Amino acid sequence: MTNNQEIFLDGFISAIILMASLHGLLLTLILFFNKRLKSKSNKYLAIAILAASLVLGLEVIYYFDIEYRLPEIIQYTPLYWRTAIPVCTFYFILFLIDPKHHFTKVEKLGFVLIAMEIFTELLYIPVNIFASDVEGIEFGEEILVSIEQLIGLVACFWFYALAMKKVKAYQHYLYSHYSTTTGKSLSW
Repeated sequence: MTNNQEIFLDGFISAIILMASLHGLLLTLILFFNKRLKSKSNKYLAIAILAASLVLGLEVIYYFDIEYRLPEIIQYTPLYWRTAIPVCTFYFILFLIDPKHHFTKVEKLGFVLIAMEIFTELLYIPVNIFASDVEGIEFGEEILVSIEQLIGLVACFWFYALAMKKVKAYQHYLYSHYSTTTGKSLSW
């Protein structure tokens, strides 16, 4: 591939990702503020979509190495919520199945993981301010990235497994208690 083709492909893919991010932000606003769509499950779906939109947008910014163009307040705001995507997707499924559901201790672990990721994001501020040289900043950031990835992996595997377990249990309940599952099934 020539250099011009690579530049075009990077720009094209980035434009698609940014459009997806903007559409996600728009859908988030609709889910949060449309009175007909107000439900606990939709609030968690909106948070999951918001988190995915922020991650997509930030990935493009980091890929092109243009984060320095953002205002400093945004650069240091903990917006990289990868953990919120699987956790809030699970909460969406929980409240979609049972709108009056109450969290168990295991289910509340999602809030802890999200808080841990946000706290880790906030640790970038002192690393960038107090590190004495570029190598110190890079070392500190490598550790923080590893911590964030570990938190994200735990959340992803744990909460998607819990979500699949809930959906399977719900499907089993439907098949054993109803003659038809039209309109009730979560097989999608």
